[in-house]
Amino acid sequence: MINNRKDYERNLNILLEKMERREVTFSPQVAHSIKSLLNVRKAPNGRYNFLTVDEHARITANSIVMMTQNRRFLGEESDDDGK
Repeated sequence: MINNRKDYERNLNILLEKMERREVTFSPQVAHSIKSLLNVRKAPNGRYNFLTVDEHARITANSIVMMTQNRRFLGEESDDDGK
């Protein structure tokens, strides 16, 4: 659950890292999300300017982080010994 600015910024940073490593790709059908992510800007102090973060960018970042944290959602097996 997203409770504060710190959580939003964390999720945006995780999404950015995954995009840079090409772990996340987008289909042409979600061009609106890509455009939204390209519009996100940082302030001079390095924090995100939330006036540039719209609902598509927030939903995309939150969804990617949720899927990453919940491996069962992706259909991957657990890596721990407890199986």
